[in-house]
This record gives sequence, C-alpha cells and structure tokens, in this order.
Amino acid sequence: MLILIFFNLFFHQLIGIESAASTRSTTDFQLAYTLRVPGMACFTRDQLGNTYTANIKGDIVKWDRNGRQTATANHKSMGIIQSIDAGNPFEIFVFYKEQNKLLFFDNQLNDRGLVDFELSGYFLLSAVARSFDNMMWLFDLNDLKLKKVKRDMEVVCTSGNVREFATTSSFDPHYIVDVNRDVYLFNRTSGLYRFDIFGNFIQKINLPSDVSALCVSGDVVYYVSHQQVYVMDTRLLIEKQLLLDSLPDAVNGIAVSSGEMILGTESDSLYVYHATKNR
Repeated sequence: MLILIFFNLFFHQLIGIESAASTRSTTDFQLAYTLRVPGMACFTRDQLGNTYTANIKGDIVKWDRNGRQTATANHKSMGIIQSIDAGNPFEIFVFYKEQNKLLFFDNQLNDRGLVDFELSGYFLLSAVARSFDNMMWLFDLNDLKLKKVKRDMEVVCTSGNVREFATTSSFDPHYIVDVNRDVYLFNRTSGLYRFDIFGNFIQKINLPSDVSALCVSGDVVYYVSHQQVYVMDTRLLIEKQLLLDSLPDAVNGIAVSSGEMILGTESDSLYVYHATKNR
C-alpha cells in the first residue's frame, strides 16, 4: 500500500533493464535487524519508513525505521485485525473483517473515527483499502464486485462481477491497494488483478499458485514463492528473483518502502532488510 515513484527506477536497476552501453548491476537486500511480535496478525510499512504491526489481542504498535516503538493502541473488543493500510502516513486505516468495521487513526495511533459497514448494508467484505483521493475501496463478496465509496458510503464507482474475468470457483481476495492510478486486487488462489481508478478491469497478472506473501509498490509487485522473493514489473511482466541475506523460513507477509524490505514469518518475527548495490 505504498505509492513510491522511486521504485520504478529502482526496479529497472534491479532487473537490469539498461542500455547496451551501461553497466549491469545487481541489487540485493542485507538483513539490518529483526523484531518479535508475539501473536502477529498483520503488518505494513508507510512511505516514511515506519512499520505498523497488529497482534491477535488487538494491540497495534508503530515502530520507527530503527525498530523502536513510538506509539501503541488497542481495541480488544473489535476482534482480530485483518489489515492495516498506511498509504497515508497521517491517517491509518485498520480493518476488522469479522466486525465489518474500519477504524481510523492519526499518526500517533489516536482514534479518529469509525465506519460500520453493516449500517450501510455491507455484511460480507473481504478487503478494504484507501483510495488515492482518501475514499475507500471495498470488495463485496455479496455481489463479487470491487467498489469505491465515500466516507458516507455513497458509491462512486464499481467493477463488474469478477466472474466476468476470473475463472476460479473461489474468489475471496484479502489484499487491495490503490497505487499509481491503478487498483490491484490479490486473490491467493488465482492471482493479481489490475483495475483502473474507475473500477474497470484491465488485466490479470499470473503468479505461482503457492504465493505466500505479496505487496505492490508503484508499478512493481514483490511476492514470495517457494520461500524465495521475486520482483515483477507489472507493465512489462518481467520478473527477477532477489538475493537476500539470511532469508527466513515460512514467510507469510511482505512490505517494501524507501529501499527497505520487511518479511514477516509464521514464527511471529519481522526481518528488516536494507537495499544494497553490488557492482
């Protein structure tokens, strides 16, 4: 959920798309430090280098780029957190799927409001994310449509039923991101789907069937498959395996921002890497 023009340039260096006269370079990531988050439910990264984690007890923690806690919040009564969207680092979206509610926090994790989707007739939402203009994207399992809504729940635009372009029998996406005037929807069993900002379907991006973690940054998608990390240009559909120092086992989450990568694991650890260039 990270909108960074930097990654367009970074990616082309990464996969070696350069002129014949230039020198090819290889970029990998060096482990900087690790964090333990017992009972970790989800995490994300903002464009300022802050990391946000949530555990199954409802604790939300903000960490700075050096791994120090800077803010905390807790809403235990809301249940388990499905996702955190820090696309706007000054207003954090926290989605509680089981409750069909979205909480808003400021950058110090002070409570700034709530949306109860059931009051507007949305009882089966699989994912929620911020739009580039500070509205909301929802995926409604009731009619299998991607929808953009205002804060008062007025519908701005909607996609067609995903059955029109998705052949899978099970469509329950858990990840939406609005980046570089595109909207991406990830369904673990069938791949990554790209829409324009009006909800019109553009293309399906095929990925391995065993993707355990994925994030989109600019025009680049990072994903984990067979315990290896890959990067793909979503326009050119060219991919490359990344070389990481001390790659952990059982990776189930990934976030990338400002030349740093975070991998989350099933053992409730976060591995924070810094990009390095070897020539």
